[in-house]
Amino acid sequence: MSRPSLRLFLAAFGVAAAVPAAAQPFPPQPPDRRETVAGWRIVHVYDEDDGRDVGMTITRAGIRIEYFANYWRGNGRPYRRVSIIRSGAYCAGDQWQGSPGARTFEPETDVAGDGRRLRARLIGYLAECGISPTRANQALRGFMPAFARLAVFAEQARRHTDAVNCSIENYPQGPSRVRRLCHRR
Repeated sequence: MSRPSLRLFLAAFGVAAAVPAAAQPFPPQPPDRRETVAGWRIVHVYDEDDGRDVGMTITRAGIRIEYFANYWRGNGRPYRRVSIIRSGAYCAGDQWQGSPGARTFEPETDVAGDGRRLRARLIGYLAECGISPTRANQALRGFMPAFARLAVFAEQARRHTDAVNCSIENYPQGPSRVRRLCHRR
């Protein structure tokens, strides 16, 4: 049996066959990035399910604030998560999936507004933990510039996920067409 026939035979039975890198449908993963902005740790990293995680964390005065968004081809839109940890124990947070009703990974068009809304949400979670507004504002110092940097990483993750989805949709048309249509997004 020739190599292409063997690959088709194995694929028909759900057995993964080695496919040359040039024929892979997915665009290459962007490099992982880690930065610190105004005391906030900003990350843009590969997740174990071939998606991208972007997030920001800070620990101040015994309060840890975590915000992450996961971009993965099967979700339709990013999953977002907030955790507030006080004295080493989880005390508040939530998770939600992007914009209600959205079916695609659309670009963020109001980064400043999104940042203000998330900051207000964080203030509410900090209040649930019994943290005063003054102390909450101190804990969130530098949030807006850090969120602006995070938005750049989120856009890179969104574009990568969009290109992966495009690759999957166009894969039957051949790897060269996929690269031409999808990998330059």
